Amino acid sequence: AELMEARLLFEPLLAGLIVRHATREDFDRMAHCLREGERAESFEAFEYWDGALHEALSAATHNAFFMLCLRNMSEARENGEWGRLKQQALTAARRRRYEAQHRKLVAALRARDEAIAAALIREHLEEVRRNLFGG
Repeated sequence: AELMEARLLFEPLLAGLIVRHATREDFDRMAHCLREGERAESFEAFEYWDGALHEALSAATHNAFFMLCLRNMSEARENGEWGRLKQQALTAARRRRYEAQHRKLVAALRARDEAIAAALIREHLEEVRRNLFGG
């Protein structure tokens, strides 16, 4: 719950940095992660590509301090308890929804629309929180 609280405060800030600093190569890497995640046939493979997408988003900020903070958050997401919660909460329908949300986010970032991208990040994280913890 603490991790989700921190993510909700911190991750929407990604949008502004990515909109200002991301390169075509950054967007190509995000698109690759999206494609591979959608092709994944197992929970573990989907999780790998979801993590790779988070890493690509972080790298696209081109801000070393921000990348370090996000790396720490990613390490917390790899915690055994977090993984169990995610595996229990991730249904096929939710996975499809997350994939669609990720696609919309990357499209908004590519369009350099900071406000929509930040709103999409918040919306996605709120949904993940509800799915993990209820309410």
